[in-house]
Amino acid sequence: MKLKKYNNFIKENAVEVEPRVKPTTAPTTTPGKRRSPFKKDAPSVKPAPKASAEDVAEKFISLTKDNSYIQDMLTKKYSK
Repeated sequence: MKLKKYNNFIKENAVEVEPRVKPTTAPTTTPGKRRSPFKKDAPSVKPAPKASAEDVAEKFISLTKDNSYIQDMLTKKYSK
């Protein structure tokens, strides 16, 4: 009951107020062209690969040459 009276009072006495100053520019949906405030760190020099594929293969072969277990495993796996 009180809520109805309150709503009726608001409806009767409500006056729409227009803003004093109207905006001069229309709002847009596109973002601005600002730069990001978070700076992404870039390396001072371009990193180069530490080793080429051939170097890695040669190192693997030299390390596994004396190990008979690894040699047997590799021959079983790749002999098919």
